[in-house]
Amino acid sequence: MTNDPAVGADGRALLRRIRLNDNRYPAESERAAHTLRAMGARGFLQKHWPNRSLLALTAKGETFLDRLMRCE
Repeated sequence: MTNDPAVGADGRALLRRIRLNDNRYPAESERAAHTLRAMGARGFLQKHWPNRSLLALTAKGETFLDRLMRCE
């Protein structure tokens, strides 16, 4: 297992918003573009749908969020 850098408050909030929207969170709704790019590059989320306008959690993002919620 590799040691990923900390996700941060913005990243955790983004993952929660995606899950609350059933993995259909509109990418244009996200104001923090740098957080969006960073989380995508690290494998926590992906863009999908025909024009790649919606965000969904990957397996890594789901696992991270599950562990986070168990800790809280």
